[in-house]
Amino acid sequence: MLNSLLRFAPILLLLVYGCVQRIDVNKYFDRTAPFSVSVTDTLKKETTTYVVNPNTSKYTRFTNWLESNQDGWQKSPASYIGDIMVKQKGFTLLRLRSRGVMVSFPDNSVKSLQYTKNCDKEDLDFLRH
Repeated sequence: MLNSLLRFAPILLLLVYGCVQRIDVNKYFDRTAPFSVSVTDTLKKETTTYVVNPNTSKYTRFTNWLESNQDGWQKSPASYIGDIMVKQKGFTLLRLRSRGVMVSFPDNSVKSLQYTKNCDKEDLDFLRH
């Protein structure tokens, strides 16, 4: 039994890791344009929206997060609910209520692409303020 499992291990690893992709955020996120942040408080059922301009510490912190999180994305066709949403032109990042984030953006053919990635929920807490 163990030998049978070991024989298929390379195939399973290829399937799991073959689905993980790198996203070059510089192709989809304009580092010269402002972005909006919407923060939803599900207990109060309120959403607050504000704009983050380039050359601010929050902008730099967010773009640094994007830059350091380009690996490990998986395509995902599902719909998600989150508490923090970042929008800029066609780019959307949604921090999921569970662990992780979802990004969506149009590709070169204007078809919308959507990916998810696991990360610490606290990574984007700085956007709540």
